[in-house]
Amino acid sequence: MCHCFEDATELSAEEREDVVESHSREELEAELDDDELAALGLAA
Repeated sequence: MCHCFEDATELSAEEREDVVESHSREELEAELDDDELAALGLAA
């Protein structure tokens, strides 16, 4: 995965949008914890 997975909760709104657009939900769920997914607007 890319460097952007260091801590998704600390990304800017623009960076979060880029992460969501650049990766599938499955990739994000595999790499991030629940708090980080929530920060990206992908909470279950």
